[in-house]
Amino acid sequence: MSLPSDPIQPVQRSDSSGTSYAFTSYLSAISPTWASQVGASKAPAWPTGTGATGSSGVAAAVQQTKGAIGYVEYGYATQGHIPFASMKNASGQIVAPSTASTNAASAAATYPTDLTHLTFSLVNSTASGAYPLVTPTYILIAQTQKDAAAGSALKGWLEWDLASGQQNEVTSLGYAPLPSKLISLDMAALKTVH
Repeated sequence: MSLPSDPIQPVQRSDSSGTSYAFTSYLSAISPTWASQVGASKAPAWPTGTGATGSSGVAAAVQQTKGAIGYVEYGYATQGHIPFASMKNASGQIVAPSTASTNAASAAATYPTDLTHLTFSLVNSTASGAYPLVTPTYILIAQTQKDAAAGSALKGWLEWDLASGQQNEVTSLGYAPLPSKLISLDMAALKTVH
């Protein structure tokens, strides 16, 4: 491959973010040096580079800076027509980011059964065809809603999102639909909210 001789200009989030946590979790998983010197964090002490606020700020800086490299959600990259990297996953396969490679990671995941704490990692999956840098997006709601009408409306929207919303809406925004086993856990958890 022929690469330009321009200096690489790293761009990272300057604000605390889940995207930074996902990226640094991946770097920590593949590099003991990164894990011990920087670690996984929503607001890491980056050893080099230029900071930008929000994923939109990182995307803009990458687009406007010669030689820039950065990290944003898949949807930002595709919607902004930003080239992205295929990466070697934990199985040794070179995989491009896509809905299919995200689905490969999520389909093979082990999910918790504690309905009040449905957190898990998809980073560096060993599943065949999985992109190594996949992370869930969480919606956090109070177990007990202060306003019954608003709580009912919120539950109704979440039920729609977990059922009908998984069809076309998520993929049009650059996200992958949830696997059925996770939807079942989410629906069960939602039934405990009152």
